[in-house]
Amino acid sequence: MAGGLSVPQVFFGDEHVGGADSVCGMSVDEVRRRVAAAEPAKDERLRKPETPPVPKPKASGRNMEVIAVGKKDYTYLELAVKLRNALVRRDTTIGCTTYKHVATPDAILRCLQSTEKQLINKLIDIGILLQPTKGLYGLTSESEPNVLNRFRRWTDRVDAPMVVLSALKERLNQMKSKYRSEDGKVDYASLSMDPNWPGLLESLCELQKIRLQDLAPPLRKAFVINTYNLCITVAFAQVGIASSSLKRLAFFNEVMIDVGGDLYSFNDLENGVLRGNRKAPYSLSIPFGKGDRRLGAVMECDKRVHFALNCGAASCPPVKQFTSESIDVELDIVASAFCESDGNVHYDPKTNELTLSQIFKWYSQDFSPTPALISFLISVTRNGKRTALQSARRAPTIKHFPYSWETDASSSRTYAGPRSTQVTTEAAKL
Repeated sequence: MAGGLSVPQVFFGDEHVGGADSVCGMSVDEVRRRVAAAEPAKDERLRKPETPPVPKPKASGRNMEVIAVGKKDYTYLELAVKLRNALVRRDTTIGCTTYKHVATPDAILRCLQSTEKQLINKLIDIGILLQPTKGLYGLTSESEPNVLNRFRRWTDRVDAPMVVLSALKERLNQMKSKYRSEDGKVDYASLSMDPNWPGLLESLCELQKIRLQDLAPPLRKAFVINTYNLCITVAFAQVGIASSSLKRLAFFNEVMIDVGGDLYSFNDLENGVLRGNRKAPYSLSIPFGKGDRRLGAVMECDKRVHFALNCGAASCPPVKQFTSESIDVELDIVASAFCESDGNVHYDPKTNELTLSQIFKWYSQDFSPTPALISFLISVTRNGKRTALQSARRAPTIKHFPYSWETDASSSRTYAGPRSTQVTTEAAKL
């Protein structure tokens, strides 16, 4: 509305005055005169609200069903944590197949101090145990370690998509604050050992019931961006941080989130859903092939999303919270903020050199050819930078800034790739 990147932005009626500095530069008498002379705003967004603000939706109460085991009642979360911490699992070989990290029914009942055999079936029904193979049981939370929300199969109520993410973000931020030092660094290794971490992983499983294909485009776009940014932080704590270029490629392709019953990697969310199913940088194939049901979630490529997604690196755009109601305005703002920074976009009219973030190089398909790139930069910049770009008489020489992959971690695990814990076969070993 104002085109400004800071707050507050001041209006007298429909007239945009500027920011705080502009108002502070006026005398008291001038402010009073202009306020008195201003006509009532025609733009309803500038009018005084006639109704109280609508409260921000909050997560509804969990069902928190309990299971009686012996003389004690356990919530689903408590049972899952108890089994993960206390159940003895072993690698068991039957014939030529080795089943990893599995337990017998007797071992499960001993762990829970129960003799009720029907308890095993209940644990399967609520998604804590996997279906048995050869009479052996594995934990859902260990079935696919590269899937962030496999703590259990979600059987609780399901809130509206953005309410789910808002509650998760608030919970994660509260936990992160406990492990953030004065210099802003986060101890992700300790965060993953926090007593409340399993509860966050369980709550993340609610995403299993939200289908991207069912969301309207504005909601889907905001939801996917927020999910990506949230889950990067979860992944840093849960599976670790990649330490090399090859490991980073693996991280973005192998770490998964179950959304609506479909598995999405970070590359799938970015390049498959948000970029119109285009190849990721250094990839030879598109994310979703013919017949992939995730094609129903693909959206038209929006180049502005590159300034909204944060992969955890220092050179990434800052993390913002996006809404379905204002996603277009919010993307305009983050694109302008990113490109206004001389550390991301710098034009020297004397040498006609344009130095850009590596993001523009990696995703050149979205910004090319050069005239289209310049037009985009002119549309999202202002004042001196915009004027200089408009005045360029020929195509500039394009260079790129180094990209810093430094993260905000003071301590973390190193990402080592997915580690299946279920089945290995002797044939596979050979």
